[in-house]
Amino acid sequence: MTSPPTMEVACLTFEALNEACELLNETLGRVEHQFIHLNRLVERLETDLMIVDQAIEKHPEAVLSPTLELLRGVIQQQTGVLLEHKARLKQLMVELKVRPEGALVDALMLYFSRLFAATKDTAWIEQQEEPENYTERLVEGLLPSQSTRFLSGEGQLMLGKFTGYTSSWLGMKARLEGHQYWVSELFSTLPSGHALAQPLLLMLQATERRSRFVKDQILYQRALVELERIGCSLSGIRGAERVFSLEKLRLEALMISFPESIMEGCE
Repeated sequence: MTSPPTMEVACLTFEALNEACELLNETLGRVEHQFIHLNRLVERLETDLMIVDQAIEKHPEAVLSPTLELLRGVIQQQTGVLLEHKARLKQLMVELKVRPEGALVDALMLYFSRLFAATKDTAWIEQQEEPENYTERLVEGLLPSQSTRFLSGEGQLMLGKFTGYTSSWLGMKARLEGHQYWVSELFSTLPSGHALAQPLLLMLQATERRSRFVKDQILYQRALVELERIGCSLSGIRGAERVFSLEKLRLEALMISFPESIMEGCE
């Protein structure tokens, strides 16, 4: 991967510094908005996974709560850092207007040096013919531009997929596939060192395990329907009724009803 040309903040003119502040302010506002989208996606995911966990409480899966808490904690921490950036940037922009030569400006410039460079790098990368061949700086409180684009585009559209609730395993299968898609796609936009990378990977694994359970329930239901159809066609054959009855009992023991009580509570 190629790195973009660096920017020396100390050499910026007053006009260029103001421009850098405006660019950073716009970037922070955009990222804050995407963190809101991400939180909403996580809320929808949690609701669906909790429904599945209620159904499989007799068949324990990996504990969901710590994974969710880790993901929420990282989002909260990154959002907190972003809000701190916004507050200090507002302070810097005020100081530049009233005391441009003051000591506080120098201190804040030092604080924002990496942020200014990162936003400048990203703006330059996005103008290149093959932006995926360039690396962006990892900065606390910021999302890579690819992550921001995904959350503002497909990620926002995915929220519409999770409006309302389902009352069947078939419907839950479609919802979990949607969750797996957005988690996987968002994860693919993050460099391995980003704070969100590991929590998203763990969340993807937890979702995949529950998706397998849901798919199994659908297979059991379909197998039972097919078994009953075949059983009816073989009625009257000696021994067939007993064999099919035993297999039917086995399938029914594996099947778990969709947790209707939870759905009513969610509504």
